[in-house]
Amino acid sequence: MIFCDLIVDSSRRVWFASAGREGDVSVEELSVGEAASRITDAGSVVCADSRHLLDVGLEPAHVRGLLDVSLWLGDRRLAGRRRLPSETWSAFESAGRRLRAAVRTASHAGIDPNAHPLGALVPRWVPSAALREGVKVVRGLWLSGLARGDLPPRGAHLTDLAVAGLLFSAEQTGFAVDRTVASRWGSEEDPVCKRLLHRLSEVPRGIVFPRFDVHGGRTRRIGTSHGSFPVMGLPREGNVRRAIVSSWSGGHVASLDFNAQDQRCMVGAVPDRAFRDLYAGASDFHARTSEIVLGHAPRDPAERRIVKESFYVAAYGGTPDTVASKTGLSVTDASRIVEMTERALAPIVELRTATSREARESGRISMPDGTWVPADPGDHDGKLMALRFQTSSAISFRRALARFSTISGPGRFVFPVHDEVVLDLPPGQGSEVALGVYASELEEGARVPGLDVDFRVKVHVGENYGDMREVTR
Repeated sequence: MIFCDLIVDSSRRVWFASAGREGDVSVEELSVGEAASRITDAGSVVCADSRHLLDVGLEPAHVRGLLDVSLWLGDRRLAGRRRLPSETWSAFESAGRRLRAAVRTASHAGIDPNAHPLGALVPRWVPSAALREGVKVVRGLWLSGLARGDLPPRGAHLTDLAVAGLLFSAEQTGFAVDRTVASRWGSEEDPVCKRLLHRLSEVPRGIVFPRFDVHGGRTRRIGTSHGSFPVMGLPREGNVRRAIVSSWSGGHVASLDFNAQDQRCMVGAVPDRAFRDLYAGASDFHARTSEIVLGHAPRDPAERRIVKESFYVAAYGGTPDTVASKTGLSVTDASRIVEMTERALAPIVELRTATSREARESGRISMPDGTWVPADPGDHDGKLMALRFQTSSAISFRRALARFSTISGPGRFVFPVHDEVVLDLPPGQGSEVALGVYASELEEGARVPGLDVDFRVKVHVGENYGDMREVTR
């Protein structure tokens, strides 16, 4: 066996999971009374909360180690190290290349890589020696999700592994920082920007090595681990992004950004095909919403903002006061726009009602990939709608990253930001030409069976992450 783990999930149910050397993953549910008798068979114990161990009859003395989610390779000797030993990294990199190739091969063969456990696909293409490293990587991702109750008990999937490999690569190479720029703007008045710029100005050799939280909580959005530089939360205003530059002399930083991914997932989930068709081919989601609601494209950025905020009220709930406070409209004018929006987007309002009904009746929200998101009793309708479609967007984005990880071309992946991919590009015209290919691959990879969505990726490029221009595809 590659690993055997005893798992106590957030509902205090007990599972025994194991993976064989050929990638076969099995999960067995145990009764509470069986937990203590099986502890000697387990290599480690995984739990959402250590207090749950006492509830299932386990004592602290039984536990030989709790799984640290950041230790994806399953080797506790790596604890506290930011970088992997070269021989371990080489083994993982080799496994990752083969497994990413398996994702592409499966897709070309008409097989959905997300629909099969790891063991059902990998042995056809990947030598078991490479698989051993791969399964260890997936182990932390999958088992931590099971322990937290965010995933049903099922095997890890190739997409998960491809994403983990992509993020591991970014962790190892890091991203470049212009420390001079960071120091120049270090006196910035905004306290958040000031603190982040100070951190950037002091990084050794001008390289930041981020650490990612692959699982991402209830919505599964990829985040950064505790203590890592918070690339997911960089302020759009201020100068922090200007300090992030290319590692190549004369190179560029590029952004491949999904336009309104959450909102497009909402439209894709509406049963009414005629309504979905209203958004077909829309390069700018909110500009298309303006055409649907007002009968014309936004005349200026201010009008686009009004339509955007009105959409949010229709989708997530709220009042005209919210639109008025964010756009400068009078409450009377905001009320009129919200009424028009809710009337034109009635299927979205009905979707919010249906989402709330499912959550109240079952305690969870079904996702298009067959998984589900737990709903808390205190979640209001807008929160439930956000959970459903932020998670749908995260699922879609992970699939896009898995597809992207199989592409060869100039530049390298730097980090993801919610629904955006940031790249480091070497100088040369070929880099910008490749961006269109990358964007198309992301759009194609983001498709989720059962969700009829027309995704659009916008491309921006610049000398730093803060000053960028849009590139026409």
